[in-house]
Amino acid sequence: MYGHSSAAVRDAVGELLHHQRLTKPIGAVHILDDPRFDDYRDDLALITRYRQVLLGWCCQLARITTAYSLPGTAGESSSSPARDLHEHLRSAYAHSPARAPSMDELTTPASTSVVEIWRTAARAAVLAEVDFNPTLAPAALSAGERIVMLKDIADVTHALVSLERRYRTLPGWLPLDNTRRLGRSAHLARLFADAQQVDYAIDHRGQRPCPGLMADGERTGIAGLLAAEHNLYVQLVRHFPDATTLRLVLDSQRLISAAASEIVTEADPDLTHLWAARAETYRLLTDHTRDLGGQIGHGAPAAREALILGTRLRMLGRPTMTPAQVDGLANLFNRVDARIAEIVRTGARQDLYFLRVPIPRIDTSSPGLTKPVRHRYAPLSAVGSDMVELVTSRFPTHGTQATHPAHAPRLTLSSNPRSSLAHGSEPWAVERSLEL
Repeated sequence: MYGHSSAAVRDAVGELLHHQRLTKPIGAVHILDDPRFDDYRDDLALITRYRQVLLGWCCQLARITTAYSLPGTAGESSSSPARDLHEHLRSAYAHSPARAPSMDELTTPASTSVVEIWRTAARAAVLAEVDFNPTLAPAALSAGERIVMLKDIADVTHALVSLERRYRTLPGWLPLDNTRRLGRSAHLARLFADAQQVDYAIDHRGQRPCPGLMADGERTGIAGLLAAEHNLYVQLVRHFPDATTLRLVLDSQRLISAAASEIVTEADPDLTHLWAARAETYRLLTDHTRDLGGQIGHGAPAAREALILGTRLRMLGRPTMTPAQVDGLANLFNRVDARIAEIVRTGARQDLYFLRVPIPRIDTSSPGLTKPVRHRYAPLSAVGSDMVELVTSRFPTHGTQATHPAHAPRLTLSSNPRSSLAHGSEPWAVERSLEL
């Protein structure tokens, strides 16, 4: 996700700002005929290549940020702090004398601590490429989300300028052009972003890796239910179920919702009615699948998890739920609901599920006095099933972003107090103290 990838970059760059003196061998060699000078020069060249990756990461984010006008600007074609920062970043990246690092240089740990931190920051920026998917498209982002992105760009850019000023006296260093102008534009962009409303929902956008199965063994109680529900969700994400399996999954959700609504009465009474309504919804969906058919899909893994869930429900008894377990189960319910809604809509749209429709005609060719009603199977999209309308009206869309208040804290990967960017402090405050 963008929150994790940007936090990794901010943490590494923030840690670099607190290395006021470069450790050995960088900074320890000042004589060109010293036998360690070759290693020193190679480390400096490697740092400049890592710096190029960070500049490219900032350029990509700046392009997304400036695709539409931000609050407080006159229009898309007008000059603004974000657009000025984008232009200076593009110029610095294009005129940089360094090239991009190779894959070996990104994956091989460095022998020097400072170079290793640079490698960590560059590696995080490269891995962040997977986040540039349609969820981070400029049209999909709100103005507050692009403001958060602008803050990240300004912080990292200003930190790079501060490090550039610190390294420029080293022999063999390849400097950037117009660092003073780049730092000024980053400072103005940060001041502009601080005056705008932010939306930290962007931290939950980007690439979401598929969760793995929990090897839970023979868990019982609420922990066993949570593990079984999680594994059921994972199997639904990995495999598209056939109609028979879908009916088993729907019935398992009816059972667990009814049981959870009775257990949660003491922990959170407000959820009692909500989960009872969820049980009623799944009861209606199970009734709608009585005439549902469709053999396309691999439903055995999900069916197995649904049966495990049913078995653990019968052995549950009357346990109590902690607030953390209540939150975990509610989160799983939301994910399963969204995934099932997506499965039903996909099955209807691609004609993977069919509905048995009676034909108003008696089969006179069959023997006996009782004549069965003839049936045929029609696609869900053709007959207008109530099942599709039910999931559309009561379930969310799979993959929607959760809303977060503007004052919510940023996601971070490090609790190290030395990382200034991870805790929202101003990186230029560190630089000012170094320049005294």
